[in-house]
Amino acid sequence: NKQIAKLNVMSKNALKSNFSPLNSEGSPSRIPNSPIVTPSINSNDNNDRTANDRVKVILRVRPPTANDERKRTSPLEFDPAKPNKLVLHRPDAPVTHTEFEFDRVLPPGATQQDVYLSGVKDVVDDVLKGYNGTVMAYGQTGAGKTYTLGNIQPQAIGMIPRCAAEIFYQASNDPFHTYSVSMSYIQIYMELIQDLLNPQSDNLVIREDSGNGVFVAGVQEVPVSSLEECLHYLAVGEQNRAFAFTHLNAHSSRSHAVVMLTVVKRRRYLTPAEKQAEKKAEREGVSTHKVKVGKLYLVDLAGSERLKKSKSVGQRATEARSINLSLTTLGMCISARAMDDKHVPFRDSKLTRLLQESLGGNAKTTLLVNVASAQEHADETMQSLSFASRAMCVKNKPVVNERVDYKILHAELQSRMDKENDRASHLEVALSKKEEALDDAMQAAVANEKARFEAIIAALQRENEQRVAHMHSEMEGVRELAAHEQAHRNSLEKRIKELEVEKANMAEKHYNHVAMLNAQIADLLERQAEEATAHRQAAQAAALEMASAEATMAQKEAENERLRNEMGKMQQEMGVLASAHKSTLAALAKLRQSLEAAMPDAAAAAPTVDRQRSSDLPPLTYRPDQSRRAPVLRQSSEPVRSSAAAAAAAAAA
Repeated sequence: NKQIAKLNVMSKNALKSNFSPLNSEGSPSRIPNSPIVTPSINSNDNNDRTANDRVKVILRVRPPTANDERKRTSPLEFDPAKPNKLVLHRPDAPVTHTEFEFDRVLPPGATQQDVYLSGVKDVVDDVLKGYNGTVMAYGQTGAGKTYTLGNIQPQAIGMIPRCAAEIFYQASNDPFHTYSVSMSYIQIYMELIQDLLNPQSDNLVIREDSGNGVFVAGVQEVPVSSLEECLHYLAVGEQNRAFAFTHLNAHSSRSHAVVMLTVVKRRRYLTPAEKQAEKKAEREGVSTHKVKVGKLYLVDLAGSERLKKSKSVGQRATEARSINLSLTTLGMCISARAMDDKHVPFRDSKLTRLLQESLGGNAKTTLLVNVASAQEHADETMQSLSFASRAMCVKNKPVVNERVDYKILHAELQSRMDKENDRASHLEVALSKKEEALDDAMQAAVANEKARFEAIIAALQRENEQRVAHMHSEMEGVRELAAHEQAHRNSLEKRIKELEVEKANMAEKHYNHVAMLNAQIADLLERQAEEATAHRQAAQAAALEMASAEATMAQKEAENERLRNEMGKMQQEMGVLASAHKSTLAALAKLRQSLEAAMPDAAAAAPTVDRQRSSDLPPLTYRPDQSRRAPVLRQSSEPVRSSAAAAAAAAAA
């Protein structure tokens, strides 16, 4: 308790001296010796947020640790000319560098105040206007989420104390409204919701209704009237929260923590027009006293981790699997909201069920994404940046939450009931006096009325007797008509029975006729099947004959082709033999000339003999053999021998 009291005093002094939302010049103040390395927030960011009401994403890069400085490697690249963009380098990945753009990118030198002014202060302002707001920190374990949200050290105050300070500061400086603030603090540990302000409540359930939306049933909601009380309850909740040592973070959060601040805003003064409207509503019996209720959810998500890096075993590994499963469900819900899917799996996890209104519902949401500037965590950084990119596509539908002020309404109803009770008592006294004065007159009037009523009753009885007699006569006619109708009905039933018998006979004839037709049809189908079989066999035989004929024709065609080739060869041989015959004749002519020159005496007799012998030569004939051998040239050899003998004799002479 002494440490908590000392911490409260230190935080109060630090907030008063260094964290006043506005300084004397009316501009946002800052903590001394904490230079802002990024440009200040301008009005365009707020205009863009109001225009589309989507989830606003602020990226914060954790400063490098001593181990990271020794390695001197960072996968992130910043461009001072583009404060909303950064580039992630992964040399071993298929895509070596990826560019991302968010609402704001805060480099490692950014302070807590830079984070607050970038995307948290406008959420607090909206909550004070009656909207629901959510500030959520996401990232891998050890990236600085709890430091960003829940730190209460004076030199680096987190977002939760700053939001509480902003609420109490604006409430104290608003002369036109009164504020009441209440606080709840829960954690989701392995899918169990525990109240950190009342640790005995460790299995709370989530409910939903039309008035309050999604809420945790049974959670303790304590009223707070100052920043000191809020810091006290934060310290109590931190003592009950689950932390553990891992290889990546010595003080690792093992549960999702949610701080819920509810602000009820009431009007302190009314304008003349509002007063007249209120009086008119009072005359009509309608209450117009309304308040604005804003809820601020500050969510510190447990960090995602890989077991091979965190080296968690046993209970720590079970916790890590539960954390990763809930964060996976959160990513699936954000992806479904970003793509406008009809089904969003909010009920698959307690975390997503609690944040249902913050993701596409009635809330203004800012997502603080914390990443580490170390090359060994490049894959985890890529996963966090992809998650943030999808979250920017989620659009919310925030509305101002106005409700009837039940306290004022209760007071008005109680005052009205007291007035009505006094009036009723006065009326009862006056009524008793009037009853005593009018008792005799009432008895006389009652006697007169009784006589008049008796005369009226007698007249009505006579009319009733006449009506009953008329009804009896009508009943006789109805009975006769009913008897006639009964006789007609009996005749109709008899006719119906006859028709049913005829129908049965016709049905039997029809059945026999149908059976005969079915037999004929079966016979026809059988004969048709036999004819089809015979036709199929004939077609197969014809196909075989046709195939045989085609084969025979193919053989004949091949034989004809071979004969045509042999005929061509024979014609070539005949041409060669004709050429040889011509050359032989030419040689004989030359021989004759030489012989004539050698034997001039026999020249006279030789021509006659030669002409006679040449005339005796038979002509060349072509006679093909049966074996297709070469053509045979036949002529008589006798004239040749005789001419040769004559030439020899002439030479001897």
